[in-house]
Amino acid sequence: MRMQQERIEQDIHTAETETSKAQLTALDRQVKQIENDIARHRSQYVGAQKDLDSWEGIHYAADQDYRFAKARLDAQRYIAEASVVEKRRDAAQQQAEYKRQEQHVTDLNIRLQELTRKRDGAKESVDVWLGKIKDLDDKRKVLTGNIDLLNKQLSTVELKGPNLILNLPMLDFINPTLKIDQVVIPDMFVEMNYMVVPRVDRCQTCHRAIDRPGFESKKEAARLAQELQQKLDTYQIPQEKRDETEKRIEQLKKIQDAPQDVLNPWRTHPKLDTFVGSASPHPLLEYGCTGCHRGQDRATEFGRAGHVPPNSKMEHRWEAAAVSLLPGPWDYKQRHWGWEENPFNETPMFPRQYYEAGCIKCHSGQLGVDQGDDITKAELTVEIYGCYACHKINNWRFSDLRRPGPDLNGIAEKTTPEWAFRWISEPHNFRSTTRMPSFFYQRNMIDPSVVPAAEIKQNITYQDAEIHSIVTYLFGKSSHRVWTPAPVAGDAKRGQQIVDTVGCKACHVESEFINGRLAKRDDFPLERNYGFNLANVGTKTHAGWIYNWIKNPKNYYPDAPMPSLRLTDQEAADVTAYLLTLQKPQFMATPIRPPDPKAVHDLEMGYLVNTLSVRDAEAKLRSMPMQEQLTYLGQRSIEKYGCYSCHNIKGFENLKPIGTELTTEGSKALHLFDFGFPHEYVGEDGHKEHIIHTVPSWIYNKVRNPRVYDDTRTKIYNDKLKMPNFHLTQDEARRVTEVVLGLTKDVVGASKLAAQDSRMRLIEEGRKRVSQHNCRGCHIVDGRGRAIAETIADTNFLPPDLSPEGGRAQSPFLFNFLKDPTVMKIRPWLNVRMPTFHFTDEETNTLVTFFAGEGKASEFDTTLGLHPSPQNVAIGKAVFTMMRCTQCHVTAPVNPENPPKPNVVDTTSLAPNLTLARLRLRHEWIPDWIRRPGEMIPSTRMPANFPRDAATGGFQSPLGNAIDTPAFVQYKTALLPYFKNDEGQLRRTMGDAVALTEYLRDYIWSIGITQMRTAAPGGEAPAGAEGWRSERRTRSQPVRAG
Repeated sequence: MRMQQERIEQDIHTAETETSKAQLTALDRQVKQIENDIARHRSQYVGAQKDLDSWEGIHYAADQDYRFAKARLDAQRYIAEASVVEKRRDAAQQQAEYKRQEQHVTDLNIRLQELTRKRDGAKESVDVWLGKIKDLDDKRKVLTGNIDLLNKQLSTVELKGPNLILNLPMLDFINPTLKIDQVVIPDMFVEMNYMVVPRVDRCQTCHRAIDRPGFESKKEAARLAQELQQKLDTYQIPQEKRDETEKRIEQLKKIQDAPQDVLNPWRTHPKLDTFVGSASPHPLLEYGCTGCHRGQDRATEFGRAGHVPPNSKMEHRWEAAAVSLLPGPWDYKQRHWGWEENPFNETPMFPRQYYEAGCIKCHSGQLGVDQGDDITKAELTVEIYGCYACHKINNWRFSDLRRPGPDLNGIAEKTTPEWAFRWISEPHNFRSTTRMPSFFYQRNMIDPSVVPAAEIKQNITYQDAEIHSIVTYLFGKSSHRVWTPAPVAGDAKRGQQIVDTVGCKACHVESEFINGRLAKRDDFPLERNYGFNLANVGTKTHAGWIYNWIKNPKNYYPDAPMPSLRLTDQEAADVTAYLLTLQKPQFMATPIRPPDPKAVHDLEMGYLVNTLSVRDAEAKLRSMPMQEQLTYLGQRSIEKYGCYSCHNIKGFENLKPIGTELTTEGSKALHLFDFGFPHEYVGEDGHKEHIIHTVPSWIYNKVRNPRVYDDTRTKIYNDKLKMPNFHLTQDEARRVTEVVLGLTKDVVGASKLAAQDSRMRLIEEGRKRVSQHNCRGCHIVDGRGRAIAETIADTNFLPPDLSPEGGRAQSPFLFNFLKDPTVMKIRPWLNVRMPTFHFTDEETNTLVTFFAGEGKASEFDTTLGLHPSPQNVAIGKAVFTMMRCTQCHVTAPVNPENPPKPNVVDTTSLAPNLTLARLRLRHEWIPDWIRRPGEMIPSTRMPANFPRDAATGGFQSPLGNAIDTPAFVQYKTALLPYFKNDEGQLRRTMGDAVALTEYLRDYIWSIGITQMRTAAPGGEAPAGAEGWRSERRTRSQPVRAG
């Protein structure tokens, strides 16, 4: 209320500008002059006024006579009609009376009309004197109308006079201005005493401007003004709304220039077009506040509502108050709320750094959330780091995902036990960016600040024994296939060039150091952490394995996520030679302590006594040689640490995930979390972390330092916390925490769940395939991706943006191409290769459906056989030539599998061969693309040949005026016969951008080849494949699965 008052007073002050004051003064001066003029001619003015008054009286009497007579006529009509219907004797007499009265009313009406003309004449005489004053009064109202309205609004929010009395206790039942506002949300529910009841949000009682524009923070105003201006500049705003948008931008600029920022709870919600706005997808009346933010929906007090401080500093500020039970205005000015933790609130709000966690409850059936970039990245972090493998997350987003770690059933074919021991001991000593977490020698085992010295020594021997046993088990169960080296000698220099150019770096990095320090995963886009860091790989494995792996990863294990880049023997040999140069000899120089037999014995006894007596357990161990003991302990250690959750390991195929299920972890009550004794600690990166007694803080510190809650606790070895350390940065830990907090048991009605119809389910399945195969490592999909861009200096050699792919590509072509990218080389100048993923028909259909759905296009395209008219083709060819399209595009037919690589100095002029368009592009998409390439793909090199008109937003043709210039005489002469020699018609057509782009489409369609090889069974070009033909029908088009 106070904020509204201040804003209205500010608007009144702005309205009462010096300009307005000067205009009002001038109007007052003119009114005075007219009044003086009337005074000088007073006798004439008074006479006219008396005459008007006389005629007003006569007119009033005549009007009354007419009205009464008309009323009597209506009554007589009823009497006459009744007498006729009832066949009374006086029927004729009543009819005659009705006729007489009807004539009398007509006469009175004529007299009234005459008197009205005379009265109006007298009024015009008076208006000669008063009209000028009225015109000036109207101008005054224009200037003061907004101020009058603001003053009226101010009177309703000022807490003084009647408003103050009406808001006093015991009187506030009458008509107070301070009220509890609430919204009932029937499709979002709260569990209350074993009942499910609708949410009733009262948040807007304090957050008064939450859904009202005009109270944005300065930061949000700046963001929104920039966004709206960008939409105006790119004609994304309809013409009828452009003026309204410009006024909104002016309002936002005033907010930015205001002396003070708007603070909560008086701010407008950010992104009002997405959240709580009446026209947004989440209007306040349907979604409320607590459905996303959580909190106690019916509460109206700061603490009881469930606000949670985002950090310890804010926690201390919130808690401060002169009187904790009754904070006053003197506290509110310093943002002191007298906050206390409410241990009985099972649904506290998400702290500000986790706001987007609330998206998950409705969007768990989607892979990305529109306008939810943070939660989308957070979920991708959980996917790439493999949290779902150890912790069951029972929703679609994290179901049916592959294991994040490699298959270990052939580990002996790839590396040595010595390397494996050192790797398992501490993976980050070999690669600082690895996603493999650290299980051993962690804080609760060897940190002298929290573990006694004697216990540290024992823990080290136990950990050594467990690592030796795991290595013994894995290598004992491994297959032993022999991988032969390359048949040709490799060149490391050429191999490095191949790695740098063909696309390896979309999924892999090869840097262990950045700017003189160890690299972190956060130094690279998430997509480039999809594959392992290539640094030091030569120390890990040998030439035969590397060569065969990069030739075809699925030969090592069928579910390998790495695709085939179709390397030749020589290329694979060169890459192998290069990767073998990436060494870390000091890693293999680290000494390995032999296993302590006593430690092996003690650990095994801990497992055996669960099913055997101590005596029988000892006897069993005495009968087992050390190798067998290590194998047994290795099996139990793999079970203990859950290695099988991420890796395929023989003998562990059907075990359940090792970790706590996270499906509803965000709803877990605070008292169920074991905080232990620590309150703060220093992270591995030197940042001091504080542990607040809240669920978000517990989860954050758990993933940031998984063993911290064991500090200074007395536990036996096997009871200690064993969650591994992923060495997450603060931001990585925040993202993982955000996802876990969003996994709640909140009940949401089916109408609120996103992407639930059958078509959207198919699209989301395709989107999941895109994520699982890391398509965004090379491409932009849904506006996100192309991580490889940071490794390619010339942007003209970047892989294509696939955002419009569904609307652009014909489904039969896309199916063929995804199955076997060698069927067509669209951009032969690119060094990056589209890999062969060996998709099944079902997987390929899923991807085609996804792209078609994203492009809002049909999955089935039947336009390949269309034949444009010769006239359209001829006109299109002339336009094509006039616009000099051949400067970039080639129109000579080529073999789609092996087109010539263009040899140009200017890389900005590289463009696809247009003879491939008919097989590849959708018929209706081509003219749309020619008109607005920059709107579809902002980074495209394709010029805007048909720019939009700034006034109308329509497309402008460059040929409208050019056709009459001397340079285009020959084209004009050639084109006139197609327009019946009508120059006006020709000129109109040349000025019509839509018509011209359709003519261009028809010409491009006419020169297109219609033959393309179908996908090879294995996704690779078959030896001696038949070449291409420029025929009208394809030899074989792929059949879409049902």
